Amino acid sequence: MKKISLLLLLLITACLTIKSDFTILDDSKCELPCWNNLIPGATPYEEALQIIKGVNGVDQKNIVALNQPWKIFNKRISFYLNPESLSAKTSIDGEAYFINDNLTVLKLNRNSGLTFEEMIKRIGEPENIVSMPFNGSVPVIVAINLAKGVEFEFYARSDELQPETEIDNVMFFDPTHYEELLDAEMFSLGGHDANDTKKIMYSWQGYGSIEILYPPKFP
Repeated sequence: MKKISLLLLLLITACLTIKSDFTILDDSKCELPCWNNLIPGATPYEEALQIIKGVNGVDQKNIVALNQPWKIFNKRISFYLNPESLSAKTSIDGEAYFINDNLTVLKLNRNSGLTFEEMIKRIGEPENIVSMPFNGSVPVIVAINLAKGVEFEFYARSDELQPETEIDNVMFFDPTHYEELLDAEMFSLGGHDANDTKKIMYSWQGYGSIEILYPPKFP
């Protein structure tokens, strides 16, 4: 009985220490699109690998370096952030993509902890919105700020895009490779090439009804 009580106490204590306001930017001290000193367009592969290994919360046992071509990339690194957290709301999948051994894309999937308005305050309004149905489920909305090299996504669980809309995934990218990345389906969850993505792309019209401002559609 004492062992069970002690275990429950430890679990409760652990839960209480998990930050309820966790965001992917908590420990990063550099300006976006830099994240923890990983800079798309500037950080070489070997340096990126060492930086990822040193990021607070990264699972050291599950950093996977893939030294083989995929689409337009010659190398990739996958990693997990906060994988052993007792709160699923702070677990994140990370992916780094390289062209010619230079970091080109850094994607952080799930649980960004950020809202649409918080991201806009950091980088400004997006230039474009990609809106598309996704696997017969809720639509996916992709916001692109090409000038900053930042893209962020959310699954539209509501009919409205609002300042407090929570962002699911964030991608930092090298803007000089924008057209290549479009064609590699990086702005459409792997669904559409550049031509088709542009067919479902809207100019930023602000907050409001998704169906009116950014109706989800197929190319």
